[in-house]
Amino acid sequence: MSVPRHTPCAVCGGTPNGSRYGPVTCLGCIVFFRRAIQKGKLQHCEKQCWREVGLDTRSCCRSCRLQKCLSAGMNPNAIQNRDKLGPRQPRRLDEILDNIDTDFDGLLQLQRKQRELHQRYSNSNKKENIKHRLYRRAKPYDIDLVLKLSFRNAIDWAKQFNSFWNLNDVEKKLIMSEFGIAFLLIDQAYKTSCKSEKGFWLLQNDSFLHSDYFLGIPVEDVQNENAVLQSTYHSEFVNDLLGAIKHPFSILKIDKLECVILKILLLLTPSFPGRVKLEDSEKMISKCMSNLMSYSFKKCPDNGMAVPDNKLVSCGIPKSMSQLTINIMCLLYDEDSFSAESNSLNDTWVNKRDCLEENEFRNPTPQLLNDNETVRFAFIRDPIQRFISMYLDKCVRSKEKYCFDCGTNMRCVVQGVYDELKNLQNYRHEFQKSGVSIMAQHAAPLSWNCNFDRGLEKWHLLMMGSDFEERKSSISHLTNILKRQGFNESLVEKIQQDTLAGETAHGTHTSPHRVEAERQVREDPFIRDLLHKIYFFDYLIFPFKRDGLDEKYRTNFWTIPK
Repeated sequence: MSVPRHTPCAVCGGTPNGSRYGPVTCLGCIVFFRRAIQKGKLQHCEKQCWREVGLDTRSCCRSCRLQKCLSAGMNPNAIQNRDKLGPRQPRRLDEILDNIDTDFDGLLQLQRKQRELHQRYSNSNKKENIKHRLYRRAKPYDIDLVLKLSFRNAIDWAKQFNSFWNLNDVEKKLIMSEFGIAFLLIDQAYKTSCKSEKGFWLLQNDSFLHSDYFLGIPVEDVQNENAVLQSTYHSEFVNDLLGAIKHPFSILKIDKLECVILKILLLLTPSFPGRVKLEDSEKMISKCMSNLMSYSFKKCPDNGMAVPDNKLVSCGIPKSMSQLTINIMCLLYDEDSFSAESNSLNDTWVNKRDCLEENEFRNPTPQLLNDNETVRFAFIRDPIQRFISMYLDKCVRSKEKYCFDCGTNMRCVVQGVYDELKNLQNYRHEFQKSGVSIMAQHAAPLSWNCNFDRGLEKWHLLMMGSDFEERKSSISHLTNILKRQGFNESLVEKIQQDTLAGETAHGTHTSPHRVEAERQVREDPFIRDLLHKIYFFDYLIFPFKRDGLDEKYRTNFWTIPK
């Protein structure tokens, strides 16, 4: 409600601002009253000079000014205790690491409040209906507004970390110059993936950009002589946003917690090597990656995939043709969509695959799993060769920071994997839901995956390795399964040909470093001993050749060798 300009402040007679605490008062008296009541430290004035409080004398006696506020009718009960956006004193990174889940909760709350702040600037004059909600075309004012608010939010976010406070001003500006934009894009991509329709990119304040430049544009602007050129640049820009950011967010179904983790990772990994270094960031990055991986497994339990119409179920095991498994199942689930998106059997996790957005594909129903006609298949791989592939992909080629900080030191990597998996062995049925590292997720024994312990006999196990004849035999087995389940023969033949012809970008059997890695595994007794202990039951349960194992591991027995 607007305040008449001729109504003076009821306390001091100054320029009115509002009546949120009762009578019309100025901004100075509003702020003073709120702080005085919240702090509650003002003593009673013996002189009782409150009647003298005016515009020129209101600051002379704080106690008397408070009495004048109360006498004017200002209500202490009308004061709301506002939550701060974040703690004023940042916590040390080691404190955050010790209680990472709790701090994720705090950052989730901060993120929620920041997003609510943007909603306050949402304009009521909306025209386009997107998923039963009205939005309007963004104007230059909207772009400027969300940029300013997002950079302010990014600074508040960074201030939660002691390592950021310890930087000098130049280093902070370097960090914020890229983190501010990344922060903005994460929030916009999340909103767009959750709430928009095709072609729309949503800003935080409910305005939008569209790949069609002329959608929602005033008639006079359409007639502008530069409109055609502007529409070309505009469309390219919006389509790049949608393709590079929105589609991955949609495919992976990035949620609020994952946005928090992404923001932390982007803050701690600035692209200014040698110029900016956030202290202790490596530990936080590793912890975030572990939590992100375990949380992803919670969202997609057991890595199960299904083609319900043909009663087919599969499971992707990391570093055991998991991407090939996903691609084959996506093609079988919806051939038309797979072809329309120009997908191939060599795609990796970064490629858009519509099947991954379908609940019935990602979560096989109990009815399907309990149907006697349902067929299950999974690719399995010699455990030690699988470890070598993981090592080459994560530690040699990618040089990932979460390789236990070992670099390419295989002894160190094996020890890290062994120690982590040993701590999880009594909880192996739930290991994908634990806060384990990405390395442990990829190196865990095959027997820990796919709920094999609940019915291994139900699975068709297809052994895949670097040997072509072995691959050919397994693919032949798969094609027979697909034909029996009623899939089109031409589609099955295409799968057979493409599978034998190519490999995904994560494939490592042609890596120039493989020979050296295999030599280390073959000749280093320390590495061999730990790998034998990690994968002992895999060799016992699955039909792998044991010729390359140490002698005491080659026979059938039910006592673990010492």
